[in-house]
Amino acid sequence: DAKVADGPQPQASEGVKKPAPPAEDARVEAPEAKPTEAKSEVGEPAPSADDRRAEDHRPHSDDPDCKAGSAGNGELEAQTKGAEPGPKTQPETKDPAAPTVEEAVEAAGIPSYQAKVVMLDPRPAKEGGTVGLVGFSDVPRDVANKVCEAPFLANHFDLGPKGISLEAPETLGDPREFSNAEAAFQATKYWRISKQFHELSGLEAREVNRRLSSAERESDFAGFGGTWGAMRAVLAAKFAAGSALAAQLVATGDAFLLQHCPASAVSDAGGEAHMWSNNFDGEGKNWLGYQLMLHRARLPGGDASWSAWLAGGAHARSG
Repeated sequence: DAKVADGPQPQASEGVKKPAPPAEDARVEAPEAKPTEAKSEVGEPAPSADDRRAEDHRPHSDDPDCKAGSAGNGELEAQTKGAEPGPKTQPETKDPAAPTVEEAVEAAGIPSYQAKVVMLDPRPAKEGGTVGLVGFSDVPRDVANKVCEAPFLANHFDLGPKGISLEAPETLGDPREFSNAEAAFQATKYWRISKQFHELSGLEAREVNRRLSSAERESDFAGFGGTWGAMRAVLAAKFAAGSALAAQLVATGDAFLLQHCPASAVSDAGGEAHMWSNNFDGEGKNWLGYQLMLHRARLPGGDASWSAWLAGGAHARSG
């Protein structure tokens, strides 16, 4: 903060040399040199202060999508020398590839399989080991669906309009469409009036089955021969090879599949309701889980390691 006072400066005392004149007053005779541009370390002219200030307000020159253009009209500089400037264009992209089965599953909102439960492996060749267990239920909020995250295995799982296309031996060439496996299965008992089940939910289909008289029921299940054969056909249509659901079933690997719900919550097939699940107490036969594992073994890439073990508890074609 020190200031220099106005007025004449004091004279230097004897013995003290007078300070040298300011540099700007010095006159040095030297040959006149031509002005040269300052060079940067890489040999390019160093930008001036004005250039650097202007650079702060221009798009970065290294960005291929942000070539510096006219400040007045915002047009991009042509990347090819001599080309006319034009509006900014997006970089060329390739046509997206067709979605994979896994991507289709994700788009459909079906959760990816992840084993969270294990059990002792009952197969003789795996004695002493453990294997994954995937439980599922027709009851949406059941603990099996929450823990195992595989509700798509259940018959009541909604697939949307025309989610299942089922062709019966009685009407070859005339497939019928349903939104879930339960409706399709119940319809096999009344194939002549199966269109009544086309838009029904699983619960609604079961209720219609209760209301219809036994006189209207077809004993051969639309030509499938019985409950076991009809369910096999329905699951084959639901998890058709090459579909997103088939890929999801294959993704369960060698996990044991278990329908974990009371008999009252599953298909009532002439007194065989307790056969399709574990009956919530382990006393049921789990036919639906068996059929899913058998169908998984028939799919490309599907695990078939349970086939021999399952053959000891149920015939593959008749149950």
